[in-house]
Amino acid sequence: MKAEAGTQRLTLPSRKPIDRRCRKVARARKSRFDSQVRRHSSSLRTSPGAPQPSRPDSILKDEPAELVFVVDDDAVVRRAIKQLLESVNLQAELFGSTQEFLEAERPSVPSCLVLDVRLPGKSGLDFQGDLVKANILIPVVFITGYGDIEMSVQAMKAGAVEFLAKPFRNQGGGR
Repeated sequence: MKAEAGTQRLTLPSRKPIDRRCRKVARARKSRFDSQVRRHSSSLRTSPGAPQPSRPDSILKDEPAELVFVVDDDAVVRRAIKQLLESVNLQAELFGSTQEFLEAERPSVPSCLVLDVRLPGKSGLDFQGDLVKANILIPVVFITGYGDIEMSVQAMKAGAVEFLAKPFRNQGGGR
């Protein structure tokens, strides 16, 4: 505070240093998220020197190189995840239930499953167990707004590669 002619005047610090720090933290968080997505998706890719399986040209034109399946009963969350994945050049197929996912024809390309824990009917954790029993080997990333430590431990022990809490945000804006 500065004193001017017997009165006290409050001088507020500039917001610019705070804004710069917030943007720096947001960029760092987005960078960490992007690197996690790349790390998990790169584990799905074959190595550059490895021979590629032969596939008909018609399949190559119609199918993506890799795909993320998203199962969540909330349409807004599904669309938001799809936009986020597309921002890092990954394609996504969206499903409102585990039943929709099972009934859909899925291309045989490297893929992973983003799966909500709380779903109508069968929970995501139960569905993950069914996938393992059916020998459907696909990396699973759980998302939930109601997670706890016990739930995340159960998911990871069953083979989940990640357990994320909702809501999550695209924190790369405002550069």
